[in-house]
Amino acid sequence: GGGGGGGGDGGHDMYPLPLKCVWRRRLGSTAVVMDVTSNVYQLSADDMGACIQVEAQPADADDREFHGTAVGEIGPFDIPTSTKTAILNAVGRGGTVMPIIIDSEASSPSPCRGMLKLPCRSDAVAKRQMRQVGAGAG
Repeated sequence: GGGGGGGGDGGHDMYPLPLKCVWRRRLGSTAVVMDVTSNVYQLSADDMGACIQVEAQPADADDREFHGTAVGEIGPFDIPTSTKTAILNAVGRGGTVMPIIIDSEASSPSPCRGMLKLPCRSDAVAKRQMRQVGAGAG
């Protein structure tokens, strides 16, 4: 029971409630469950243009005091036009190179350690964007 906590908390003691959360990324009418199990979600580039949904329930299904499901949604997320333009211009010039560090396990049959530079070209970005748009249209 929630004994005598004061301070405008409705008569309940305040303590953290462990939650079980299900996170979804919704783009249009399609919602995809994400592989996130914590009660905190960190936005990524994949979330641009999407809404993030969460369903939270008490982690202890046998809890008699707290039960039910809380549902929330926020978004859609977007980045400023100036940032989009800067990214597309940098990629479009062909001068964008991203370093990749390879560090395989020493027990691997062919251990590899080094650094590669991966060029990022605008045609590869355009193809990926078309695939994502095409997949979401159905």
